[in-house]
Amino acid sequence: MSLSRPLAWTLSLLLVAVVALGMARIGLASPFQSLFSRIFSPIEAGVHHVTAPIADFIANAGSYGQIRQENQDLRAENERLRSQIAQLQEQQAEATQTAQLQQAAQLFPNQDFVDASVIARGPNNVHDTIELNKGANAGIQNGMIVIGKGGALVGTVYKTLATVCWVRLITDPDSDVNAMVLETRVMGTVSGTLNHRLQLQFVETTADVAAGDTVITSGLGGNYPKGLLIGRVAKVEGGPNDLFKTITVDPAIHPETLEGVLVMVSFVPARGTTSPAGGP
Repeated sequence: MSLSRPLAWTLSLLLVAVVALGMARIGLASPFQSLFSRIFSPIEAGVHHVTAPIADFIANAGSYGQIRQENQDLRAENERLRSQIAQLQEQQAEATQTAQLQQAAQLFPNQDFVDASVIARGPNNVHDTIELNKGANAGIQNGMIVIGKGGALVGTVYKTLATVCWVRLITDPDSDVNAMVLETRVMGTVSGTLNHRLQLQFVETTADVAAGDTVITSGLGGNYPKGLLIGRVAKVEGGPNDLFKTITVDPAIHPETLEGVLVMVSFVPARGTTSPAGGP
């Protein structure tokens, strides 16, 4: 019975190995060593290339648990650093806001202010109102004026409790402010709109008003001190047959970004205000 080819190759290799060992012991293998080296060196290199990763895996298997723990520690440290960065950014934002409000207060050296934080916003999309964390206990009363950074007019207090109050923003549809165009002294009334913008109303078509003009409080009526920033003219429309111009004003304050404000407690308005429809 003939041997299978793999078995025959195995026996041949064993025979060659035995003969080579015998020749080496009696000193006859030297002439063949370089030959064998050239023949089997590529095979040896290939075997090493295949088995090296396996050997490395076996050698490093004991350190995998340590590597995994180190990765977990690094992830935890990364999260800690991210949290710390977020806290530092928030502290910086608060410091910037405080500095801006202090600068706004300095624009009115003859007035007294109470700083307050926005803690809630109006419950519907029709009226623009906010709730502050200060109230009657801090000296706040209905009708008092609220300003923001840059001395911009934010709105008017319309309801006050002991520790909180509510403010109707100038962008509220029920808000009306006697106003003036700073550059040309043209008078009108600024009213809120449903799209959270402002309109300067009752300005005759012959009046000199242009986009980019600054709108401030006029002081007429006694409900607002004169010179508070309201916003800038965004668009002017109206033809020769119109009685009044249609003037759109971009407010200087952005209700959706309000966080801190100043209540002007030293200014006594001519009259208080009532709660807007749908308000608290």
